[in-house]
Amino acid sequence: KRNGYIAKHNGAVNCVAFDPKDKDGELVVSGGDDKVIKLVNRRTGTTVWTLETNTEIKSVAFTRDGAMLAAGGSDGTVRVWTVAVRSRPVEKGTLTGHSGYVYSVAFSPD
Repeated sequence: KRNGYIAKHNGAVNCVAFDPKDKDGELVVSGGDDKVIKLVNRRTGTTVWTLETNTEIKSVAFTRDGAMLAAGGSDGTVRVWTVAVRSRPVEKGTLTGHSGYVYSVAFSPD
């Protein structure tokens, strides 16, 4: 029995994270080599929003409260968005300086 799924990407899916604002555990963000980040309801397959970027997405992470999302890319950048409930994210900034792919991102709990 299938317990959910992620909407298809046009390439490898490199990372996923559950949206902590969704207490039912149904909303999952995914990022991939197609340079796209998607928030999807894993039970229905419905895409809530899609972000097109200019780099392959290698890592994603939410803050503990789900108010912010970070994504690491193959271009050595980390992009950060604010994320309101069921709303399209708003880009807050880009961190640069890595010399290679950003395979992991995380927020400090404080």
